[in-house]
Amino acid sequence: MGQLGGVHGDASVVLPLLAKLQDPKTDWTVLTEVAWALGKIPDKRSIQPLYDLDKKLQRLRDPDNQSLKKLKEAVFWAIKQCDTWDQYS
Repeated sequence: MGQLGGVHGDASVVLPLLAKLQDPKTDWTVLTEVAWALGKIPDKRSIQPLYDLDKKLQRLRDPDNQSLKKLKEAVFWAIKQCDTWDQYS
């Protein structure tokens, strides 16, 4: 879904991706892919949910957990993409 939106600029995938991002049952691997996808489709609606997830992730400390590390990187990148998009569009 994220690739479809990113390649074709289809923002209609943002709301389903945000729903997945905010679903507490979504595992870290899926959340990572959702964050990457949201970063590829910069949309103002993604900023606050990404910041909220980032706050939760900042409280988690597990330096050996590669899935957590990848998720934090994806969220950081997606925030950067979405939060600066307005400056250039």
